[in-house]
Amino acid sequence: MRYTQMAPFQKHLASAAPHNVCRVYLVSCADPFERKAVLDSLLAAVSPPDALVVRCAGAETKVRDVLDALNSPRLFGGEPIVVVDEVDKKLHDALSAWFKEPLGFGYLFLGAKGKIGGSFAEAQGVVLDLTEEKPWDREKRLVEKLQGMAKNAGMRLNPDAAHLLLERVEGDAALMAHEMEKLVCFAADKQEITRGDVETVCKSNRNFTLWQIADDLVWERVFRANEAEMSDASFFHGLVASLRQQLATGMKMCALRGAGVPLGEWKSHFPKMWPKALEKKAEMSARLGGAYFHKGLDLLFQVELLSKSGSLPTDALLDYFRIKL
Repeated sequence: MRYTQMAPFQKHLASAAPHNVCRVYLVSCADPFERKAVLDSLLAAVSPPDALVVRCAGAETKVRDVLDALNSPRLFGGEPIVVVDEVDKKLHDALSAWFKEPLGFGYLFLGAKGKIGGSFAEAQGVVLDLTEEKPWDREKRLVEKLQGMAKNAGMRLNPDAAHLLLERVEGDAALMAHEMEKLVCFAADKQEITRGDVETVCKSNRNFTLWQIADDLVWERVFRANEAEMSDASFFHGLVASLRQQLATGMKMCALRGAGVPLGEWKSHFPKMWPKALEKKAEMSARLGGAYFHKGLDLLFQVELLSKSGSLPTDALLDYFRIKL
């Protein structure tokens, strides 16, 4: 059986635990924090907290290690539980060749960074494959997780606050959980965690990186770089590349609108952009217009050309671009 979404998988596990949990599971997920959380939930479903669990790292694991762990008797009884994370294709194929018959004793929980085709886990047990999860589906899932964490603390998390927190941690699940714990402590006896709480407690993970500086300049007309950064040549050339990407995004949005492509179909053209950000930039691109982005690309070409001559300092070139834009 294969699941491609977390919610149905969690329902399966809740209904199967503790006596009908499958003996083989494969969790394919790029985020190591999320992958570990799922593997830990599998352990909780089949074992008491003090159970002996053998954990292996895929790159260092041989088939013999897995077989030995599954066949080793437990001093105080109970079935063996083996967790192998970061399973690669070589180890997976070796396991597939060995386990021709269904596992009849013990539990084998596997974790993988990416998709592993032809998985024997699907034939013998259950696969949770999140490798092709859409960004907007992941955002919705993480927001629901945040709201669940707040609820467990006896609070309500405002939806705007949840989206802002995700934006600030750039979807990093581990950092998200850490920041949520800080928010719960900060809110203390309040009934609701608000956007203002997030702005006060959770600092941006990016710390005004080149991408964000370019994003603010192109879309918001706000320039957040300081004088020291503007005078740095490596900062200048990195910012030029980021500016070009932002301007090209605006041009592409204007082209899609001009071609009559519905906004609902834009997601496939910007797969890495969060849904809220896509909606906001779609609106802003309509207001700014294609001529604005075209002018910006022309100016950027001029500025980059002038920088190669070395006749003007980089801070003066950035000021020129900013004023002309």
